[in-house]
Amino acid sequence: MIWGELSSEITSSDGEKFRERFSKGSLVESITKRNQELWYNHKKFTFHAGVDEGSLQFEEDDVGLWMEAKLVYTDRTKEAFMELATWDSKAVSIGFLAKDCTYQREKSETIRNVKKAELVEVSLVNKGAYPSAFVTVKGYMEERGYNRREWEQKRAKRRLLQLIDS
Repeated sequence: MIWGELSSEITSSDGEKFRERFSKGSLVESITKRNQELWYNHKKFTFHAGVDEGSLQFEEDDVGLWMEAKLVYTDRTKEAFMELATWDSKAVSIGFLAKDCTYQREKSETIRNVKKAELVEVSLVNKGAYPSAFVTVKGYMEERGYNRREWEQKRAKRRLLQLIDS
């Protein structure tokens, strides 16, 4: 996530629409004091990595927030990353608690400026709120002897069979 970048439009629980941006340093305290976890689609039961386990690391710099994850290997993780490796869009979304933020109007939009937040979790998603928040899969399939083209063909065949059966 890049500091100062505007999110896509977000709808709050009370129906209000706004966009948001994070300030540099807004997460630094949180990433040094809390055990964040990597989930899939914001579902806690889909744990894949964690700070306390040493499989998830965060870094803040002048540009933004960066993360590196080394997956806890399970059948669920294998399936999640096989899916991730074939998505057209590989996005990341963060779950956080806003601790200090202000609202302002810019060009008829409400903007929430997050000055301080507690990062709770990071999730792999199909589409996130921030265009710069994406993930790459480095060597996952190749390290495990998978051929990406074969995997995509098997996946397409499974989906076709599911459509025929329904």
